[in-house]
Amino acid sequence: MKKMNLIFLSFLLLACGSKTEDAGQIDSSSSDLAIYDFHQDHVNCLISSEQPGDTPWTLALGEWLDECLGGCYDGDPRDMKALVAFYGEAKTDSLRTALDDPDADVELEFEAIVERVYETDRFVTYSLSTYIGLGGAHPLSMEEGVTFRKSDGRRLDWSIVRNSMRGELNELIKSSLMDYLGVANEEELETYMARTDIYDIPLPQTPPYLLENGVAFIYQPYELMAYAMGMPADTIGYERMMPLLTSNVQRLIEHDN
Repeated sequence: MKKMNLIFLSFLLLACGSKTEDAGQIDSSSSDLAIYDFHQDHVNCLISSEQPGDTPWTLALGEWLDECLGGCYDGDPRDMKALVAFYGEAKTDSLRTALDDPDADVELEFEAIVERVYETDRFVTYSLSTYIGLGGAHPLSMEEGVTFRKSDGRRLDWSIVRNSMRGELNELIKSSLMDYLGVANEEELETYMARTDIYDIPLPQTPPYLLENGVAFIYQPYELMAYAMGMPADTIGYERMMPLLTSNVQRLIEHDN
């Protein structure tokens, strides 16, 4: 088939539109899950998310997923089943558009899975795993996470790091990247990051999130280095991260560790 370019990939990620004629089925057998599952004529679309019910972070979770999938849903973000159905139909339509190419005799896929990955009595963390297969040599997989404060649903982001500590964080991330790549020094690191100043490595585009053992960071494919290098990620232990975090977040963590 003809090569799917990045313009169409961006279109798929931001797909918003009307309902497809053959809508996927929303699984209503469980009040805890919202699922859109469509498989027909070389088009496969699966979106799944927890429906947390009436919690302080329900709205924030829905808003986050809406933003990740395109930011086009104008319904109530707390209704996860409606939100998942909206984006499932939109992504399905986008994949069908790709099949207008008569040479596109391949499976086209979009998958987005939201899961609760860690929880304490003060905060809860979710992950979003996305997979896009458009028939090219390199399907695109992406991972990100998000942490919400349970008391009021506040979404934690880069503001958890003290402004005065960004330099120290940069050094910790550089060390993590060296471990990820298995390199011994900055000169070797630079060979993998020819387009990046290793003395001022940009923070990941997606915010950090809290796990049991520390603060997790992840770079998406192509964000920092070549596709073959995957998604550089690390969880930096709380004992190293604590001095860099704001007092509010320190209290949040100390209560549960």
